[in-house]
Amino acid sequence: MTIRKSFFVVILGLVYSSLLFSQRSLISHELSRVGIDKLTSATFHQFPHYDERDEWNSIPQAYREKIIKNADKYIGFEWPTLKASLFLEYSKTGNRSNYQDVAEMRREVLGTLLIAECIEHKGRYLNDLLNGVWATCEQSYWGYPAHLSMQKKTYGLPDITEPTVDLFAAETASVIAWIYYFLGDKLDSISPAITERMLIETDRRILAPNLARTDFWWMGFDSRTVNNWNPWIVSNWLTCVLIMEKDKKKKEASLKKIATCLDHFLDDYPEDGGCDEGPTYWNRAGGSLYDCLELFYYGSDKDFNIYQHPLVKNIGSYIYKVHIADDYYIDFADASAKMNVDPAVVYGYGERIANDTLMELGAWAFRDQTSEDYDNNASVYRPLMTVFKVQDLQKFSSPARPNRVYWLPQTQVLTARSATKTNDGFFLGAQGGHNNESHNHNDVGNFIVYYDGKPALIDVGVETYSAKTFSDKRYEIWTMQSAYHNCPTVNGVMQSPGREFAAKDLRYSSSGSNVMLSMNLENAYPKEAGIKTWKRSWNFTGNKSVTVTDDFSLSEAKGETYFTLMSAVPVEVQNGRMVILGDGFRLNIAYDKNLTPEIEPIPITDARLKNSWGEKIFRIKFHLKKSITSGKVIMKITGEKM
Repeated sequence: MTIRKSFFVVILGLVYSSLLFSQRSLISHELSRVGIDKLTSATFHQFPHYDERDEWNSIPQAYREKIIKNADKYIGFEWPTLKASLFLEYSKTGNRSNYQDVAEMRREVLGTLLIAECIEHKGRYLNDLLNGVWATCEQSYWGYPAHLSMQKKTYGLPDITEPTVDLFAAETASVIAWIYYFLGDKLDSISPAITERMLIETDRRILAPNLARTDFWWMGFDSRTVNNWNPWIVSNWLTCVLIMEKDKKKKEASLKKIATCLDHFLDDYPEDGGCDEGPTYWNRAGGSLYDCLELFYYGSDKDFNIYQHPLVKNIGSYIYKVHIADDYYIDFADASAKMNVDPAVVYGYGERIANDTLMELGAWAFRDQTSEDYDNNASVYRPLMTVFKVQDLQKFSSPARPNRVYWLPQTQVLTARSATKTNDGFFLGAQGGHNNESHNHNDVGNFIVYYDGKPALIDVGVETYSAKTFSDKRYEIWTMQSAYHNCPTVNGVMQSPGREFAAKDLRYSSSGSNVMLSMNLENAYPKEAGIKTWKRSWNFTGNKSVTVTDDFSLSEAKGETYFTLMSAVPVEVQNGRMVILGDGFRLNIAYDKNLTPEIEPIPITDARLKNSWGEKIFRIKFHLKKSITSGKVIMKITGEKM
């Protein structure tokens, strides 16, 4: 409490000064229009409370039974201990998964028990919820070992005297807040000490430090560009403020600061709505923006609403623009090729911006996603939204009608497909950008090709995170390097990381079934590559072909120059052509006579990559004759069903 009082006036000043210099200030302007009193005075009521039975009882019976059956597994649950030795694994071995898996399971079980108790309304799960809440309150640190650098003592074991707010401290607090929202009275009837402890711990770990500090990088008060951490954490912080904050002045200050933090996120967002972190992170970038907007909407008694702003619409529609087919999405940056979107978020976002294509993607995801579970990082808010959208998700049947081509000029991402009503034929994804994007890979000029909705030429993606992933050794990891993307390696030199290593002179055109994109890549490589000019272009001709052309000039030929293609499926050379043998199709790649092909199988041992590609992928290296210092290399890709 002392920290909050001492920083209170300072924080208000910082909030107001930041508002003055915002670029868009969409959230703060809307908060000003609605009036802060409306959010501080109104009782937050997004979902029916425990004893408001009409809506709970209207949940379809089959879905109710599924949730209750799942929760019954956790009756008498032995809450696993988050051991110090498990926490220390990150600093000792770099493994971050073992601790995270246990912590995530604890939150997931809490959320499962909460929703089941609210649906069944019999008290069968209250004792296990009580144990879970108390175990969570006893937990030394709600964040994860990989994020301990936010504390002054950095890695090792957490310093309990300095609570810091990372993604999962915020997620944990949100679970506690929703349990308080629905079952506070029931827990009070067991012992008032329970809810009192919930309020104390949420204040100490989340509300107080977030109000007092501006040095959490995800808030955006320094020069660093924020990413998905911002709306993801803010959505959980906002939940705690609306539900748990009892002091009106602190609530007002927190809401204004939250608005400013979200403005920092939106101020840096490209007008085209593209997520440079990739579709996987859209779930917690654009998707968490939706979470925040919904919380503001219900917190203001349905007055706060910026869904019709063009930027907000573009952020929502991005996710279907990069959807390939089934569970496949473009996996640029640290995204994964196979992923599941959150049905309620995608559908609900589409509903708010009146976009049937987005709504259909959400409804399809609910019905047909390969995996029964989607990666919600043990968040309880999204399953709650799903519970009350089940009927809409089940009945919505408007077929998705994406455009054949999408070009995101600020994000510099192109998607083009042969057909809109089916997955038949080609899908091309190509990118420019720069090598200091959030979750960056050195991949300027990279592209992917799918056929009939199946992977052929791929972006490998990212392995399971470790200590190395976000360290100064990041680009020692093979999946981050341009030589393992569909990019050239010039005179033995790969692309370098940094904002200055970027595409330039982009040209895009679309006419009928033809799509053209070109960009210059010489700035993506360091001087050691000896590049004078390097223009890469793609010509997409509907269902006929994809042609990739590299027009280049080098100062000298002093090392090996080759063109990499990464394939998800077996490849072989047949009659002077590279043949990609896919699932029900084959692609033929006619390549320049100055190229010599080499095929390198790459075994996959990482679990995250195996989920996308199985046991093996293949790297094709087209070696350029060493004497060539200028020329035009053309690779024409045609396809056929098998």
